[in-house]
Amino acid sequence: MPYLLLLLGLCLAFLAAAHLRKTPKDSFDETLHAKLEGPLNSDLVTLVALQELMESNLQELQEKNEMLQYLLVQQEKQRESSALQLQQLEKLLQQFTDAAEPAHVGPSNDWQQEQVYKLADQGLSVAEVAARLGLGRGEVELILGWRRAKI
Repeated sequence: MPYLLLLLGLCLAFLAAAHLRKTPKDSFDETLHAKLEGPLNSDLVTLVALQELMESNLQELQEKNEMLQYLLVQQEKQRESSALQLQQLEKLLQQFTDAAEPAHVGPSNDWQQEQVYKLADQGLSVAEVAARLGLGRGEVELILGWRRAKI
């Protein structure tokens, strides 16, 4: 009986080997790859799509940042231009208020008068005297008119 069992076991082993030969080896591998590739492949596709989306968003942010930098530079230029115009207006206002005040001759204007007389005596024109002393042309003419009136 032990031989019979041994013989039966050998037959079963041969039958199992024959059965395994009939089933292709690749079916297990293919089944395994199919199961693995499905979710992995879709996850990879999703990750690639997310990466592309992030890159496009980053590019858009860089473009917006460049535009913002350009606008900031333009704003700074306008601010500087406005500051310059404000200074010019303040200068004009100061000149206007100085011209509106009545000129009086006193001890502080004596030096100025002497300079005007000195330059006029040297033969400089009213415009040249005004330019050298930083005075208005009308002011120089007024000072020279006082001199003529005193003489």
